[in-house]
Amino acid sequence: MSMPGTLSTIRQHCPYCDKETNCAVIAQETTQEHVESHLVGQTHYVFLKCCGCDEPFFIRAYRNLTEPDYDRHGNAIYSQHIDTFPSPESRRYTHHQPNFDIHKSLLQGIFEPTYLSMLYDQISSALNEGKNLLAALGMRSLIDAVSIDQANGNPQGGFAAHLELLVKSGLLPASQKQLFEDILKVGHGVTHRLTIPPLDQLKVCMAAIDHLLDGIYLQPKRAAAIQRHNIP
Repeated sequence: MSMPGTLSTIRQHCPYCDKETNCAVIAQETTQEHVESHLVGQTHYVFLKCCGCDEPFFIRAYRNLTEPDYDRHGNAIYSQHIDTFPSPESRRYTHHQPNFDIHKSLLQGIFEPTYLSMLYDQISSALNEGKNLLAALGMRSLIDAVSIDQANGNPQGGFAAHLELLVKSGLLPASQKQLFEDILKVGHGVTHRLTIPPLDQLKVCMAAIDHLLDGIYLQPKRAAAIQRHNIP
């Protein structure tokens, strides 16, 4: 990973300003994908801070090296797909503002996306784009995925049993168990009863999930930081 001593600056579309601005490069890393020793893909991760609004954001640029296009001179041109977090689309709506710290805590290391981070991002996008059915199903899946993650990938039973694991481990207060059972029921309703949950209901559900994720993935890091600064 590259951590510039003197910050370099690039032009990039800022999702907060919703326009191209000068952005300081805070950190960057490039990974390569090989198949039988052949380079087939390349992903570039960049952590930026807008020089205008001073907000941080990520970009991920993937280049497929197996399917080039060619210009009129026969030179290979490799297309590049760029993802931004938070997405410019999500910034144009106010139904759910993705929590940057939660997103960052769900990553593998500093940049590498995980199932949890991608699911969290896609739920936020679905809410902000008015895709209530997808958002409800995503929330149900996210609660279950957190349970599986905390059980080291090998839990027994279904949704209810997985939720009970969070309660027994102390990660979910017993007083909030009914709330999360109700959130799961919203997703079950979409799947089994063909119901369409209203946006206001989904916003309340997502606020509760944000609180759960904060407690599981961020609070331990905050507690450790406090302990490091305590005087013996």
